[in-house]
Amino acid sequence: MLTFENEKSICPNYCLPSLIAIDENKQFYFGSAALKILQNERFDDGIRLLKILVGGRYYEPLRNEKLQEQYDNYIHKKLGSNNYIHCENMLALYLAYTFLVVRQKIENSPEFKNTKIDPIFNVCVPLTYESHCQLGRVFNFILAWAELIYKGLLKSKNIHPLDYCFKVMEQVSYDENNPETRVFPVPEAVAEIMAFVKSLQCTDGLYALMDFGAGTTDISIFNLCNSSADPIAYFYESAYLPKGTNIIENEIANILNKEIIYKELPALYRIMSRDSKIESNVIKGVIHSRLQSLWEDSKRIWGNAYQKNKAESSWRNVKIFTSGGGARIPEINEVFCVPWAEKFQTIFTYKMIKLPVPDSCDTLNQQVDFNRLSVAFGLCFPKPEIFKCVKPHQCPNQTPIKSKKNDRVIEDGGHVLPNRNWI
Repeated sequence: MLTFENEKSICPNYCLPSLIAIDENKQFYFGSAALKILQNERFDDGIRLLKILVGGRYYEPLRNEKLQEQYDNYIHKKLGSNNYIHCENMLALYLAYTFLVVRQKIENSPEFKNTKIDPIFNVCVPLTYESHCQLGRVFNFILAWAELIYKGLLKSKNIHPLDYCFKVMEQVSYDENNPETRVFPVPEAVAEIMAFVKSLQCTDGLYALMDFGAGTTDISIFNLCNSSADPIAYFYESAYLPKGTNIIENEIANILNKEIIYKELPALYRIMSRDSKIESNVIKGVIHSRLQSLWEDSKRIWGNAYQKNKAESSWRNVKIFTSGGGARIPEINEVFCVPWAEKFQTIFTYKMIKLPVPDSCDTLNQQVDFNRLSVAFGLCFPKPEIFKCVKPHQCPNQTPIKSKKNDRVIEDGGHVLPNRNWI
């Protein structure tokens, strides 16, 4: 596990903040340096949530008008109205910076001191993006763009990142099969459940993964088949809701009647996860209400997944993994254990479980929240070692058919296994 020079009171040192800041001299700062610049600013200041911004430019359901407005205002404030920079450029720059920092950290570690390395970088991309042809192409372009910038920065310290970003834009072409390619997209949900798939707890069945992030709630529902030597996950549906823990943060800030700045975010998180001395029925009610709204919005995702397998018995034993920075909120289990369909709600509830912490995850003797590390752990595997997944737009209908011989439904242990006779 790598550690970074964060303001520890604001962000754990095993996380690299997804932030960009610009100072009065139009100098760009990334990650930990950006957090230091922004620590006394409003918690929604700076450039953040870039994947959401990029997604919204190419796919209307993902568009977040408020976030786009905040981005536009920050760029105009810091660079002037004549120097607008699109979020695609910013994401490529941030990724290039991340590649460079991670490489330097590895090179300076005792294990690799004086060793020439050429690391490969797996980058998590939402399954929603990979399933949408244009978005998939855009993100592959950004990954290739970031790699070119990163390689240019390796060759010369005198390169201005933003100037170089525009200079190499015409050279960008993504080819995953090129032996010189060092950056690869990996579906985020797949990386996130690698710890479970590699564990002894892994069994066949239907699962859901709910990632409660700052700006979005990502939900993936899949049929995991682990009986063979090569596990495979059939993703019935994967989508994200353009609402995250930020809607709760804003409400609590209003209740406390104060403007939250970056360095006060940990105190806000403690209130949300009940680790704070501040107890309020009003705050509890707001948290429950906002989560209930997310649950209502998630019904369409469950409904879409159900279309891929209409055997009701398959849905009785769904296990739900929770992850992300918001997973510690106690009300999540209470709200999301309730099945999406009314006909199921009086019969059973879903089991909410945590992702297992693998023995091979070296945390350098630090106490860490694996909810925030699960994606990074999965990305550490070389892409050929990552289990196969069938994306939602490629997933066949797995509703079992009735046998012609005895008119019985073909099922096994309450879940459905791949079968060439499926319709």
